[in-house]
Parts: sequence; structure tokens; C-alpha cells
Amino acid sequence: MKASDLKGRNVVTVEKPEHVGAVDEVVFDPDNRQIAGLKIKTPEHTTPQLIHARDIRSIGEDVVTIRDKSAMGNEGAFPELGKLPDLRELTNAKAMSQSGKVIGQISNVLIDPQRLSIEGYELGGSFWEQLTGGRKVFNATEGMHYGKGILMIPDDVAALVEGRRETAVRQERHEGSPPPTEPHPPEERPPL
Repeated sequence: MKASDLKGRNVVTVEKPEHVGAVDEVVFDPDNRQIAGLKIKTPEHTTPQLIHARDIRSIGEDVVTIRDKSAMGNEGAFPELGKLPDLRELTNAKAMSQSGKVIGQISNVLIDPQRLSIEGYELGGSFWEQLTGGRKVFNATEGMHYGKGILMIPDDVAALVEGRRETAVRQERHEGSPPPTEPHPPEERPPL
């Protein structure tokens, strides 16, 4: 699922059923490959309220359910969430290899709504690439680190991204076979 699909999704409490608002932003912990929380627009507050991932009961097909309203608070109540990037910030970040090559700009984050984890990242492409389904997607792996505006990715992942335009994350989830984690070495040729 794309994290952008959560924007605008209604949020309902479970213990005392009540509509409390709608998802404004998803907050991520990219280094640990997790959703850290959500920013929720509520009618009672002028700024979005935060909720920790631990208080999210489920991300359903139609709504997000949370324990109760008391689990929400402003940035002052959750300073650790305020320091982490949200989807808006991540979609303005560059994916860069550890050896210093810019691979592209992140256009979306692929998530597992049951595990509240980051599965992968989608890079923006040209209009033609988007139209023909040739977008670049790569798995979230260990060794990735986020800093202001940059997602640093291992060189082997960068090489894979540069070498193919298929949706490795979806193939892995649906076919059960993980994509290769290292590029295949070139065939050896006999000396001339």
C-alpha cells in the first residue's frame, strides 16, 4: 500500500466509537523501517494531532482505528514524533547511494498496514515512465539512513535500482521470492 493512500482516511476510536478526524500525514522512522505515528486533522484543533504507532489499532481498508482520543496530542506532547520525517518531507528527499550518486527523488513510501512497517520506496520518474509503469521501486533494507532531505541507501541497492524498472517490493510480496539483493556480476570474457 502507498502511504499517500492514507491521507484523508477517516480515524475512528475503538473503545468509545467516535469519528475523531482524518489522517493528515504519516510519520516515519526510516532508519528502523517503521511507521512511527500519524498526524490527524481534528475539528477541535487548529493543528494536526499526533498519535504514536503503538496506539493505532489497525489501518483498515476504509478507516484507521485508534484506541481512544486520549492517545492523541500535539507536538509538545510527543516531541520524539516531531523530530521524525513525515510523508511530505520524505517525498521531497533524494535517494543517494553511499558512494555519492543521486538515484532519484522519493515520490512515495510503500507500507505494510498490518505490521506498520516501511516495505520500500518509489522514485519519481518522467511522465512516460509513470504512464508505462516503468517507475523505480526499491525495498527498505538495513543500512538505509535518513538525514534532512537525503535517504542514504547501500550501494548494492542503488545498483539494482539503476539497473531495473520493476516493482520488486510487490513481486516479493505476491510471488514469495525475494528480489536479488546484489547485482549479478558481468559474464567473464576470455582475453583477446
